[in-house]
Amino acid sequence: MNAQRRTAVPVMLWLLLVTGCGGPSGPEQIIVAEVGDGRITRVELEYYLESNLLQETDDEPLPANEMNAIRSRLLDALVEERILLAEADRHGIQVTDIEIGAYVAQGEPGPTEKTPDADPRWRAARRRLRIEKLQAKIALELPPIEDREVLEFMDRQIEQPDDRELVLRALMLADREVADRVHRDITRNRITFAEAVVAHGDTTQGFPTQVSWLSLPEEVREALDGKKPGRVSDPVEMLGSIYLFQVDSWLDSPPRADGERARRALRELDDLRHRSAVEELLEDARRRTRVRILHRNLPFAYVPAGQG
Repeated sequence: MNAQRRTAVPVMLWLLLVTGCGGPSGPEQIIVAEVGDGRITRVELEYYLESNLLQETDDEPLPANEMNAIRSRLLDALVEERILLAEADRHGIQVTDIEIGAYVAQGEPGPTEKTPDADPRWRAARRRLRIEKLQAKIALELPPIEDREVLEFMDRQIEQPDDRELVLRALMLADREVADRVHRDITRNRITFAEAVVAHGDTTQGFPTQVSWLSLPEEVREALDGKKPGRVSDPVEMLGSIYLFQVDSWLDSPPRADGERARRALRELDDLRHRSAVEELLEDARRRTRVRILHRNLPFAYVPAGQG
Protein backbone atom coordinates (compact mmCIF):
# COMPACT_ATOMS: atom_id res chain seq x y z
CA MET A 1 0.00 0.00 0.00
CA ASN A 2 1.32 3.40 -0.89
CA ALA A 3 2.12 5.38 2.21
CA GLN A 4 0.50 8.47 0.76
CA ARG A 5 -2.86 6.71 0.85
CA ARG A 6 -2.73 6.49 4.64
CA THR A 7 -2.38 10.15 5.47
CA ALA A 8 -2.43 13.61 3.86
CA VAL A 9 0.80 15.61 3.92
CA PRO A 10 0.03 19.22 3.03
CA VAL A 11 2.26 21.36 0.56
CA MET A 12 1.40 24.75 2.27
CA LEU A 13 1.82 22.87 5.72
CA TRP A 14 -0.11 24.69 8.39
CA LEU A 15 -1.18 21.68 10.53
CA LEU A 16 -1.41 21.68 14.32
CA LEU A 17 1.75 21.67 16.44
CA VAL A 18 2.52 22.56 20.02
CA THR A 19 5.63 23.40 22.01
CA GLY A 20 6.22 20.97 24.83
CA CYS A 21 7.08 21.86 28.38
CA GLY A 22 8.64 19.83 31.11
CA GLY A 23 11.86 18.99 32.88
CA PRO A 24 15.25 19.42 31.29
CA SER A 25 15.70 15.69 30.76
CA GLY A 26 12.40 15.13 28.95
CA PRO A 27 11.85 14.60 25.21
CA GLU A 28 11.18 18.34 24.83
CA GLN A 29 14.93 18.78 25.19
CA ILE A 30 15.78 16.19 22.51
CA ILE A 31 16.33 17.84 19.12
CA VAL A 32 15.18 15.82 16.10
CA ALA A 33 15.72 18.44 13.39
CA GLU A 34 17.47 21.76 12.85
CA VAL A 35 15.80 24.15 10.42
CA GLY A 36 17.86 27.25 9.83
CA ASP A 37 18.37 28.81 13.26
CA GLY A 38 15.39 26.95 14.72
CA ARG A 39 14.96 23.51 16.14
CA ILE A 40 12.23 20.89 16.29
CA THR A 41 12.08 18.89 19.49
CA ARG A 42 11.04 15.30 19.86
CA VAL A 43 7.96 16.25 21.89
CA GLU A 44 6.83 18.60 19.13
CA LEU A 45 7.28 15.87 16.55
CA GLU A 46 5.48 13.27 18.64
CA TYR A 47 2.52 15.60 19.18
CA TYR A 48 2.45 16.37 15.46
CA LEU A 49 2.45 12.66 14.62
CA GLU A 50 -0.26 11.93 17.17
CA SER A 51 -2.42 14.75 15.78
CA ASN A 52 -2.12 13.69 12.15
CA LEU A 53 -1.69 9.92 12.04
CA LEU A 54 -4.85 7.89 11.63
CA GLN A 55 -5.57 5.15 14.09
CA GLU A 56 -5.25 1.76 12.43
CA THR A 57 -8.58 -0.03 12.05
CA ASP A 58 -7.44 -2.82 9.73
CA ASP A 59 -7.14 -6.38 11.01
CA GLU A 60 -3.53 -6.36 9.88
CA PRO A 61 -1.34 -3.45 10.96
CA LEU A 62 0.74 -1.62 8.40
CA PRO A 63 4.25 -2.96 7.87
CA ALA A 64 6.90 -1.11 9.84
CA ASN A 65 8.53 0.29 6.68
CA GLU A 66 5.22 1.85 5.55
CA MET A 67 4.60 3.41 8.96
CA ASN A 68 8.14 4.76 8.97
CA ALA A 69 7.57 6.29 5.53
CA ILE A 70 4.33 7.94 6.72
CA ARG A 71 6.02 9.36 9.81
CA SER A 72 8.92 10.55 7.66
CA ARG A 73 6.62 12.48 5.33
CA LEU A 74 4.94 14.11 8.32
CA LEU A 75 8.35 15.15 9.63
CA ASP A 76 9.06 16.61 6.17
CA ALA A 77 5.78 18.53 6.44
CA LEU A 78 6.73 19.92 9.83
CA VAL A 79 10.15 20.96 8.52
CA GLU A 80 8.59 22.68 5.52
CA GLU A 81 6.20 24.60 7.75
CA ARG A 82 9.17 25.86 9.75
CA ILE A 83 10.91 26.91 6.53
CA LEU A 84 7.89 28.97 5.51
CA LEU A 85 7.56 30.53 8.95
CA ALA A 86 11.24 31.46 8.87
CA GLU A 87 10.58 33.09 5.50
CA ALA A 88 7.66 34.97 7.08
CA ASP A 89 10.08 36.18 9.78
CA ARG A 90 12.49 37.35 7.09
CA HIS A 91 9.69 39.37 5.48
CA GLY A 92 8.50 40.77 8.84
CA ILE A 93 5.10 39.09 8.60
CA GLN A 94 3.05 39.19 11.80
CA VAL A 95 -0.63 38.87 12.71
CA THR A 96 -2.65 40.36 15.55
CA ASP A 97 -4.72 38.57 18.17
CA ILE A 98 -7.79 40.24 16.67
CA GLU A 99 -7.07 38.64 13.29
CA ILE A 100 -6.46 35.27 14.89
CA GLY A 101 -9.59 35.49 17.01
CA ALA A 102 -11.71 36.30 13.96
CA TYR A 103 -10.15 33.40 12.07
CA VAL A 104 -10.70 30.92 14.90
CA ALA A 105 -14.27 32.15 15.39
CA GLN A 106 -15.10 31.04 11.84
CA GLY A 107 -14.71 27.45 13.01
CA GLU A 108 -15.11 26.17 16.53
CA PRO A 109 -15.72 28.49 19.53
CA GLY A 110 -12.77 30.56 20.62
CA PRO A 111 -10.20 29.63 23.27
CA THR A 112 -11.18 29.15 26.89
CA GLU A 113 -7.66 29.65 28.19
CA LYS A 114 -6.70 32.96 29.74
CA THR A 115 -3.79 33.29 27.34
CA PRO A 116 -4.83 32.83 23.68
CA ASP A 117 -1.59 31.14 22.69
CA ALA A 118 -2.29 28.46 25.30
CA ASP A 119 -4.98 27.22 22.87
CA PRO A 120 -3.48 25.01 20.12
CA ARG A 121 -6.03 26.36 17.62
CA TRP A 122 -4.68 29.87 18.13
CA ARG A 123 -1.12 28.73 17.50
CA ALA A 124 -2.20 26.85 14.38
CA ALA A 125 -4.23 29.86 13.18
CA ARG A 126 -1.29 32.21 13.82
CA ARG A 127 1.00 30.06 11.67
CA ARG A 128 -1.54 29.66 8.90
CA LEU A 129 -2.37 33.37 8.76
CA ARG A 130 1.31 34.33 8.73
CA ILE A 131 1.94 32.00 5.79
CA GLU A 132 -1.14 33.30 3.96
CA LYS A 133 0.03 36.89 4.53
CA LEU A 134 3.44 35.95 3.19
CA GLN A 135 1.85 34.55 0.04
CA ALA A 136 -0.29 37.68 -0.37
CA LYS A 137 2.78 39.91 0.05
CA ILE A 138 4.65 38.01 -2.67
CA ALA A 139 1.64 38.31 -4.98
CA LEU A 140 1.43 42.07 -4.43
CA GLU A 141 5.09 42.45 -5.33
CA LEU A 142 4.54 40.96 -8.77
CA PRO A 143 4.78 43.52 -11.59
CA PRO A 144 1.51 44.56 -13.23
CA ILE A 145 0.33 42.37 -16.08
CA GLU A 146 0.84 44.14 -19.39
CA ASP A 147 -1.76 44.20 -22.16
CA ARG A 148 0.68 42.35 -24.40
CA GLU A 149 0.80 39.45 -21.94
CA VAL A 150 -2.98 39.23 -21.83
CA LEU A 151 -3.22 39.18 -25.63
CA GLU A 152 -0.54 36.48 -25.87
CA PHE A 153 -2.35 34.45 -23.23
CA MET A 154 -5.62 34.82 -25.14
CA ASP A 155 -3.92 33.69 -28.34
CA ARG A 156 -2.61 30.58 -26.63
CA GLN A 157 -6.10 29.82 -25.34
CA ILE A 158 -7.56 30.15 -28.83
CA GLU A 159 -5.10 27.54 -30.00
CA GLN A 160 -6.49 25.15 -27.39
CA PRO A 161 -9.54 23.28 -28.79
CA ASP A 162 -10.67 21.98 -25.40
CA ASP A 163 -11.65 25.24 -23.69
CA ARG A 164 -14.94 23.99 -22.29
CA GLU A 165 -17.05 25.28 -19.45
CA LEU A 166 -18.45 23.12 -16.68
CA VAL A 167 -20.32 23.39 -13.42
CA LEU A 168 -18.34 21.74 -10.66
CA ARG A 169 -18.85 20.85 -7.01
CA ALA A 170 -15.96 20.29 -4.60
CA LEU A 171 -15.58 18.60 -1.23
CA MET A 172 -12.40 18.95 0.84
CA LEU A 173 -11.75 15.99 3.14
CA ALA A 174 -9.58 15.43 6.16
CA ASP A 175 -7.12 12.97 4.67
CA ARG A 176 -6.54 10.47 1.90
CA GLU A 177 -8.02 7.49 3.75
CA VAL A 178 -11.28 9.32 4.44
CA ALA A 179 -11.37 10.51 0.81
CA ASP A 180 -10.87 6.97 -0.48
CA ARG A 181 -13.67 5.67 1.73
CA VAL A 182 -16.10 8.45 0.76
CA HIS A 183 -15.26 8.00 -2.93
CA ARG A 184 -15.87 4.27 -2.65
CA ASP A 185 -19.22 4.81 -0.93
CA ILE A 186 -20.34 7.29 -3.60
CA THR A 187 -19.32 5.10 -6.53
CA ARG A 188 -21.11 2.13 -4.94
CA ASN A 189 -24.24 4.28 -4.52
CA ARG A 190 -24.19 3.96 -0.74
CA ILE A 191 -24.34 7.75 -0.39
CA THR A 192 -24.73 10.68 -2.73
CA PHE A 193 -22.20 13.46 -3.19
CA ALA A 194 -24.62 15.84 -1.44
CA GLU A 195 -24.86 13.48 1.54
CA ALA A 196 -21.06 13.26 1.67
CA VAL A 197 -20.88 17.06 1.83
CA VAL A 198 -23.30 17.10 4.75
CA ALA A 199 -21.42 14.33 6.56
CA HIS A 200 -17.85 15.45 5.93
CA GLY A 201 -17.91 19.08 4.76
CA ASP A 202 -19.18 22.39 6.04
CA THR A 203 -21.49 25.15 4.86
CA THR A 204 -18.86 26.54 2.48
CA GLN A 205 -18.51 23.34 0.43
CA GLY A 206 -20.43 21.56 -2.28
CA PHE A 207 -21.85 24.60 -4.05
CA PRO A 208 -21.98 24.50 -7.86
CA THR A 209 -19.32 26.70 -9.46
CA GLN A 210 -19.00 27.47 -13.16
CA VAL A 211 -15.39 27.27 -14.30
CA SER A 212 -13.34 27.07 -17.45
CA TRP A 213 -11.75 23.70 -18.16
CA LEU A 214 -8.39 25.29 -18.94
CA SER A 215 -8.44 27.31 -15.72
CA LEU A 216 -8.44 24.14 -13.62
CA PRO A 217 -5.12 22.78 -12.29
CA GLU A 218 -3.72 19.96 -14.38
CA GLU A 219 -4.30 17.36 -11.66
CA VAL A 220 -8.00 18.28 -11.50
CA ARG A 221 -8.37 18.09 -15.28
CA GLU A 222 -6.76 14.64 -15.26
CA ALA A 223 -9.16 13.46 -12.55
CA LEU A 224 -12.24 14.83 -14.37
CA ASP A 225 -11.32 14.02 -17.96
CA GLY A 226 -14.14 12.02 -19.54
CA LYS A 227 -16.42 12.27 -16.51
CA LYS A 228 -20.11 12.54 -17.32
CA PRO A 229 -22.48 14.76 -15.32
CA GLY A 230 -23.07 13.32 -11.88
CA ARG A 231 -19.77 11.43 -11.81
CA VAL A 232 -17.19 11.99 -9.07
CA SER A 233 -13.43 12.21 -9.49
CA ASP A 234 -10.89 10.07 -7.71
CA PRO A 235 -9.35 11.86 -4.71
CA VAL A 236 -7.11 14.74 -5.80
CA GLU A 237 -4.33 16.18 -3.63
CA MET A 238 -3.74 19.92 -4.03
CA LEU A 239 -1.84 22.29 -1.75
CA GLY A 240 -1.79 19.73 0.99
CA SER A 241 -5.53 18.99 1.01
CA ILE A 242 -7.56 16.12 -0.48
CA TYR A 243 -10.57 16.87 -2.68
CA LEU A 244 -13.38 15.06 -4.44
CA PHE A 245 -14.95 16.83 -7.43
CA GLN A 246 -18.33 16.14 -8.95
CA VAL A 247 -19.20 17.23 -12.48
CA ASP A 248 -22.59 18.92 -12.21
CA SER A 249 -22.89 19.65 -15.92
CA TRP A 250 -20.90 20.47 -19.05
CA LEU A 251 -21.77 23.72 -20.80
CA ASP A 252 -21.50 24.74 -24.40
CA SER A 253 -19.08 27.63 -24.51
CA PRO A 254 -20.92 30.58 -26.09
CA PRO A 255 -19.02 33.15 -28.12
CA ARG A 256 -17.55 35.76 -25.82
CA ALA A 257 -17.20 39.45 -26.44
CA ASP A 258 -13.63 40.63 -26.64
CA GLY A 259 -13.96 42.54 -23.37
CA GLU A 260 -15.25 39.53 -21.50
CA ARG A 261 -12.57 37.27 -22.95
CA ALA A 262 -9.88 39.77 -21.97
CA ARG A 263 -11.17 40.06 -18.39
CA ARG A 264 -11.32 36.29 -18.07
CA ALA A 265 -7.83 35.89 -19.50
CA LEU A 266 -6.52 38.54 -17.10
CA ARG A 267 -8.01 36.70 -14.10
CA GLU A 268 -6.61 33.35 -15.19
CA LEU A 269 -3.18 34.78 -15.98
CA ASP A 270 -3.06 36.54 -12.63
CA ASP A 271 -3.96 33.27 -10.87
CA LEU A 272 -1.26 31.36 -12.75
CA ARG A 273 1.38 33.96 -11.92
CA HIS A 274 0.37 33.96 -8.26
CA ARG A 275 0.65 30.19 -7.97
CA SER A 276 4.00 30.22 -9.75
CA ALA A 277 5.33 32.95 -7.44
CA VAL A 278 4.30 30.98 -4.35
CA GLU A 279 6.01 27.84 -5.68
CA GLU A 280 9.18 29.81 -6.43
CA LEU A 281 9.05 31.34 -2.95
CA LEU A 282 8.98 27.90 -1.37
CA GLU A 283 11.77 26.56 -3.57
CA ASP A 284 13.96 29.59 -2.87
CA ALA A 285 13.31 29.28 0.86
CA ARG A 286 14.29 25.61 0.77
CA ARG A 287 17.57 26.44 -0.97
CA ARG A 288 18.40 29.17 1.57
CA THR A 289 17.55 27.13 4.65
CA ARG A 290 19.88 24.57 6.15
CA VAL A 291 17.98 21.49 7.27
CA ARG A 292 19.56 18.76 9.35
CA ILE A 293 17.64 15.68 10.49
CA LEU A 294 19.11 14.08 13.61
CA HIS A 295 18.29 10.49 12.74
CA ARG A 296 19.57 9.05 16.00
CA ASN A 297 17.02 11.10 17.99
CA LEU A 298 13.97 10.14 15.93
CA PRO A 299 11.40 7.71 17.38
CA PHE A 300 11.36 5.88 14.03
CA ALA A 301 13.69 5.04 11.15
CA TYR A 302 13.60 7.97 8.71
CA VAL A 303 12.75 7.04 5.09
CA PRO A 304 13.89 9.58 2.45
CA ALA A 305 11.18 10.83 0.09
CA GLY A 306 10.64 8.56 -2.88
CA GLN A 307 11.88 5.46 -1.07
CA GLY A 308 8.76 4.70 0.96
